Amino acid sequence: MSIWDDYKTRVRTRINVKQDRLLLTERQWKLKHYVKLNDKCGKYLWVNAYCPNQELYLWDEEVRKMTDEELATYRAEEKEKRVAR
Repeated sequence: MSIWDDYKTRVRTRINVKQDRLLLTERQWKLKHYVKLNDKCGKYLWVNAYCPNQELYLWDEEVRKMTDEELATYRAEEKEKRVAR
């Protein structure tokens, strides 16, 4: 059974998130230095009813803290993006 079984909607703004839970995009989790547990985690949702694109959303139980190696790689990639801009 998946945590997503309770949520049939495809729009993020229609999901009520309990105060003790977190539902964030993959990018938002990465900014907090977390990565998804595996490729089966998360669900692509529309950000809102008017948004033209979807984002991968993950619950707090579908992520884990980055290892030091993953964190170094992530920071290097972000630095390259900033330099490229």
